[in-house]
Amino acid sequence: MRDTAEIDPSEREGKLAESGLVEYAVRLDAASSTIGMFRLIRGNGALIAEYPIWTRTFRHRRHAASLFGWMLDRRAQWLLWGRLGEVVGPDRLLAMAASELSTLRSSQARELLKKRAKVRKAKARALKIYSFLVDRHGEFGIDLRRGGEDKGFFVIWFRQNWERERFRDWWRPQTHRFADFAAFFEEQGSRALERKLLAEMQETEKRVKLAGLSAGGRRPLRFWRGDE
Repeated sequence: MRDTAEIDPSEREGKLAESGLVEYAVRLDAASSTIGMFRLIRGNGALIAEYPIWTRTFRHRRHAASLFGWMLDRRAQWLLWGRLGEVVGPDRLLAMAASELSTLRSSQARELLKKRAKVRKAKARALKIYSFLVDRHGEFGIDLRRGGEDKGFFVIWFRQNWERERFRDWWRPQTHRFADFAAFFEEQGSRALERKLLAEMQETEKRVKLAGLSAGGRRPLRFWRGDE
């Protein structure tokens, strides 16, 4: 039997490999942007030796970090990569990684653009002001609400439905002013906005009547479309 010191290191490594004690690991040296794959020899739970299979240094740290992250996500393939790397080197593996990372970045870029477009649309909708009819315990109202909200921040109430319809005749052509009304509400409050709207409606009714364009009756602006 030969003395252990006489056993060639490669032969010792081969015997350990036959015992299933060979592992492979990928490491990143962030300081030098270098990625390397190593063969690890373990015995009795302890690391006996390690050997570099290949290393590759990248010009940009972010590229090395991106590739390292890709490899970490595929740890189950390290054994295969290690064995192939010992035979054919790292070029095939790195080319595959570059292709997958490029596809992944393109996909992420598309998703990011979609998210940004969705956010822009949501912001634009939130800035737009809408108006809906609302009823409450026999009262008839018209509200102002911001896009995406299901409840108005301002409601003007009427006791009779015909009163609301009278107001609506004036209100319909005012859609382009909803944002201004919202700003007025923020500055002056609900009561001041209500007074302003009713005063403008009554003033418009007077002008339309003087112009001979009034529909008469309870709804003098029934046929009014915003022009006088």
